[in-house]
Amino acid sequence: MKLDLSKGVNILVGGEIGRYDTIPLEFFIRLAQNFQNLLFTLAKFEVITEGGIDLNNFRIELAGFGNGKAIPQFVYTKRMQGVTSGDVVEQRELVNESFDQLMAIANKGNYNKLKDIYRGPYKRNHIVEDLFRFIGGFGTTPVSFVNINKKGEAKPIYQVRRFHREMKDQLKTAIIDSRTDSFEEYYAFAKVKVTNKGGKIKNRIQEVFDNQESELALSYAPDEIVFNDKVYALNSPLRCLYEKENEFYVIKSELLGIMGTGHTEEDAEYNFFQEFDFIYTRFTDLPFVKLSPENKKVKILLDFLVKSVEEHGNN
Repeated sequence: MKLDLSKGVNILVGGEIGRYDTIPLEFFIRLAQNFQNLLFTLAKFEVITEGGIDLNNFRIELAGFGNGKAIPQFVYTKRMQGVTSGDVVEQRELVNESFDQLMAIANKGNYNKLKDIYRGPYKRNHIVEDLFRFIGGFGTTPVSFVNINKKGEAKPIYQVRRFHREMKDQLKTAIIDSRTDSFEEYYAFAKVKVTNKGGKIKNRIQEVFDNQESELALSYAPDEIVFNDKVYALNSPLRCLYEKENEFYVIKSELLGIMGTGHTEEDAEYNFFQEFDFIYTRFTDLPFVKLSPENKKVKILLDFLVKSVEEHGNN
């Protein structure tokens, strides 16, 4: 059985907090607020639609309180707001599926799986942080999502396992600000992997060598972006900043405002390509008049930069 916010989800609060079949007000407010913030974050990152979304459509309200048990029920608000495009019901279902997936992970305590689900660091950082805040707000209190049968009995669906801070820190990727207050020029050396594919030469940085402890920076300029089954052929190389600081590799395009980071250069490149695919998919199909001034600039740049988009293996 899966959770369904359209019909209502029941949260069983146990332990000392729910001992008297009541919930202290401060605990309930924290639970409800963290729950709401997590849903808002999922809506922001999971719903992609031409006309944008109205977060008011993802608000939840208290719909009931289980008799004889500390079981508040939350449901999507019925105060739905109209949107210029897209189906609000479908958008809610998408957020509901994402939330159910998170609680299925919480049920097993296998939070490391979030790395596989959310490969992009920017998106993962936000979702991980709000998920940790939601679960961490319970403290040591046992909390479960349950189904109430016709007899009024609570049958468990998901038991929420502890989400330790150490695991949260491992899942989050540090976003490194490469800006400095002063300018310094020096030389660095790089090991470069050169491949010849069908007469097409491609260079990939393998490692940077430098005798200084300050931040390392090199140029990175792919002439195509390959993500999953798509190949974006570019009219000109996309010049980016390539950096390594401590344990992290960073590829950053100031032009498009996107960044890829990772513990390896392959992870950084994969995340950078994922971010490129995300903004291209999101912006190129949206009407120009509905974009913010900053996003209009990005859309114009993308239209100029991308020569063609082909299925992987057909180019």
